[in-house]
Amino acid sequence: MSNEQVLPYSAEAERAVLGSILINPAEFRVLDLTPSDFYVQVNGIIYATMIELDMNDIDIDIISLTNALSESRQLEIVGGMNYLIELTNEVPSSMNAETYARIVKDKANRRNIILKARELTMAAFDPEKDITNVVANTVDSIVANVNVGEGAKPMSHVISELIDQVESAIANPQDIFGIPTGFAGFDKVTRGLQKKEVAILAGEPGVGKSSFAVQLGIGMAKGSNGKKGKPGAIYELEMSSIATIRRVIAYESRVEAFKLRTGRMASAEIDKFTKTSAAIAELPIYISDYSNWTTMGIRSDLARLKSKAGIEWVIIDYLSLLKDGPAEDSNERSAVISDRIHSMAKDLDISILAVHDLTKAGITGAIQGQAGLAGSRRVMYNADMIMFLRDSGKLVDGYKSYTLSWEKFREDDPDRILELRRIPGFPAFVELAK
Repeated sequence: MSNEQVLPYSAEAERAVLGSILINPAEFRVLDLTPSDFYVQVNGIIYATMIELDMNDIDIDIISLTNALSESRQLEIVGGMNYLIELTNEVPSSMNAETYARIVKDKANRRNIILKARELTMAAFDPEKDITNVVANTVDSIVANVNVGEGAKPMSHVISELIDQVESAIANPQDIFGIPTGFAGFDKVTRGLQKKEVAILAGEPGVGKSSFAVQLGIGMAKGSNGKKGKPGAIYELEMSSIATIRRVIAYESRVEAFKLRTGRMASAEIDKFTKTSAAIAELPIYISDYSNWTTMGIRSDLARLKSKAGIEWVIIDYLSLLKDGPAEDSNERSAVISDRIHSMAKDLDISILAVHDLTKAGITGAIQGQAGLAGSRRVMYNADMIMFLRDSGKLVDGYKSYTLSWEKFREDDPDRILELRRIPGFPAFVELAK
């Protein structure tokens, strides 16, 4: 069976959209198409020539199009002026150009998926191929090249959307317009974690990054500042789910974690453990401790959870443990992972909090600020917010204190510092009152 019989396309829609443009050239600039979206070669040539005419501020009509095709020696290839005239005569209605264009785009998207699937199948038969990396690259290619959105739109449309947002904010003013975490100082600085953005939480090993990240997740699921809790997911690549939740139950119930393992609890502690466990079990949180996640796998799982539970936030603990590109060096791997996490947040409309490492120079202080992040500089560029959790070296009420400093903040001055201390006897933090 030939490709023409297998690959989806609509010759009628392709001809209709070209004919509509020739009849009503004003339609051209509102169409979300590229020459490669046309399956029939001559139609792609014609559309590419229309683009050249428009870029040169030449009105698109049969005469100008014929001249341009003749000058590029492609007029005979497309069937001459007769074919162009046929295009205008066959259009059911030139007012439906956008409808025809959507059909053309849909067919192009489907062809691209089929062709990428064929490439993936061939790679799966090749024992020399790193199949995990091939799958990830294929997904990236489909996401990048299969345009299912609106395409670029006029600035006036964006301004209109912004005005609607501002008017809504004026009608219902609120200090926290993101997802509140329940940490008052944190939420005052960030205005809540924002959807479509990636926040990086970094620090030296053992400082408590994972514990703090999970606390933020629990807070987002509980809700605060007059906002209901939001569903989310935690991908814990370092610890087991049981160990992670044991810590949560311990600090929420104030029953030491070791007692949950020894079972040596007083009746009052058993009661607190039971009630806290029941309350935490009701939170809209999904958790995985699978160790071999890749960004592609997480993206697929998040798409499922987005559809099933409407999740709005995600915690990944932590980036360097993701299994993307095992054959690449650490810098290349971190760049690829960072790019994919960034796209994931935007495409799925979720807030991502990712735990990350510092370099040795970042830990010792030989390198200051964002440059201390481990891996490629793309991690720094892609992040919307970067926070460092550090041991302050000071004691408060006999306990260690910590600082959470903002090293990057896209929409505000990053010079912010929050003081924290551990809850005595628990792997958890509280804010210090100023």
